[in-house]
Amino acid sequence: MSLTLTALALAAAPADASTLATPEGPWSVDYGDRQCLAMRTFDHAALGRLALAFKPDMLGKKGQLLVKFVDPPAMPMLDEARWDLPGAPSTAHSAQVAMGDLANGEKLAAAMDFYPDNATTHVPRRIDFAAQGEVVLTLEVPEAHALETALRDCMVDLWAEHNLTPDLIERPVTAPSPHIASTYRGDDYPRAALDRSISGTVPILYVVNAEGRIEHCEVWQSSGHEILDEPTCKVLFRRYRASSPPRDAAGNAVSGAYIFPVVWRISDR
Repeated sequence: MSLTLTALALAAAPADASTLATPEGPWSVDYGDRQCLAMRTFDHAALGRLALAFKPDMLGKKGQLLVKFVDPPAMPMLDEARWDLPGAPSTAHSAQVAMGDLANGEKLAAAMDFYPDNATTHVPRRIDFAAQGEVVLTLEVPEAHALETALRDCMVDLWAEHNLTPDLIERPVTAPSPHIASTYRGDDYPRAALDRSISGTVPILYVVNAEGRIEHCEVWQSSGHEILDEPTCKVLFRRYRASSPPRDAAGNAVSGAYIFPVVWRISDR
């Protein structure tokens, strides 16, 4: 799916002209293999052309903020992103930024865990990128509300492909207890994998219902070893029971969807 947003002419707080980038064209919102991605290109007088992207995780709880510098000059190493999110417990937020070189000569700056929990919007109106405490790049998003709506529509379509409803993701505010990590025991390790010293990580998508039982489980990403993938959900279906199921804001037991990486690792001992 691909959606293009026309930029809306909304007023924004003035920014330092020397750090402000100029948008080029509208936002595009696409989803492909289990992810939604919103992207827009900008131009900066000193830093050249760049692309800003928001990349939420599958459940829309966290995400990444990415900036790709298409034709970068000599530039400072960005180390911090700052933004405001209306509706979040605290409106001012910041995150560390990591920079790296891409194979084609482009540079990529990434801020992980971009979305704070319990925010009513995931898209800020403005983002400042700093290097050693000094803001060197400002990106304004005057059409943030429309972009947020488009991203949520994308996520709803993505959830539907996996038979998930918005309620399963958005209604629970308390996770089930105990955590599923406590379900797995040493004797669950596949004997054939032990014999061949095979280890790996199997991210799974699972649903815990209001009775605390596993209602659905699927391998979200293969470990690369079917011998590890195959038993991961079977163990969960067979053994897991939540003493406290997911709960909504009113304290009612509800069903909830989660993703967790199950690690199969052979102990050195």
